[in-house]
Amino acid sequence: MDGPQQHNMQSQERLIGDLRQVIENAEELLKNTDQYHTALYQNARAKLAQALQAATEELARFEDEQLDRMI
Repeated sequence: MDGPQQHNMQSQERLIGDLRQVIENAEELLKNTDQYHTALYQNARAKLAQALQAATEELARFEDEQLDRMI
């Protein structure tokens, strides 16, 4: 089964892996910039935290959909 559906599943798995990596990197960046207290840093960190939350929720949704398709 090496057809388009298999290719699509591999692409989705790659996307999920990439998204997981971006989330991990963003979490590390947030941890490593906690000591900066200027308004510019805090504003950027707040935006990143909000985007990180949305990405984490989207990743969970993607993983759930992928699991449903596999069942």
